[in-house]
Amino acid sequence: MASWSLQHLSLAYCFRWSVLDQLLHYTPNLRSLRVHMHSWDPEDYIPSSFFPTLIKLTIVASRPSVNFLRFLQTLPNLRYVDANVYNMLIDGHQWQRHIRAHLPYLQTLHFLMKSDSVDADQAEQLIDTFRGPFWTKEHHWFVRCFLQHNSLHVRTVEKSDRFFDPPYADLFRSTNPHDSLPKACEQLISIWRPQHTRCSLPAGAH
Repeated sequence: MASWSLQHLSLAYCFRWSVLDQLLHYTPNLRSLRVHMHSWDPEDYIPSSFFPTLIKLTIVASRPSVNFLRFLQTLPNLRYVDANVYNMLIDGHQWQRHIRAHLPYLQTLHFLMKSDSVDADQAEQLIDTFRGPFWTKEHHWFVRCFLQHNSLHVRTVEKSDRFFDPPYADLFRSTNPHDSLPKACEQLISIWRPQHTRCSLPAGAH
């Protein structure tokens, strides 16, 4: 039975994109959704419809795939997206194509992506995809990355998070020319002040 009055929904866990799709059918006036997706769906998931009432999405995708991007395509009126994506890296060109084609009203984008087994060259190539005018001029969305022991953290600069920003890095890059690893550490300390915080700067980070 549909719930016509429900406008805000938070789900601790959802294990199938198809189930989330069905749930949105039963909440036709939903405005905001917060969900932790831990999906085992095959990558042939095809969304069944569009959900135009949803304007705010906060999502953690711990087993993402192309299904994550397919799901975003069903939400054409999103104004706000906050996404934590693990074990998948979406480069700046992919984000740009997807936003232009499917999310024309998007105003705020925060994301954190994390993946292992990444080397310095791959990290450099990835951050370069976020340096175009779509990111820095049109939307003023700036992105920084930390590479630490082949584990890469990529996130929008505004998304400070004490649990995911490493306190030191083998490589640090940012698309904001005024950003730096010391500034990142200062932001981290301002959120969480332990007795001892170590900020080791790689060569060239000053």
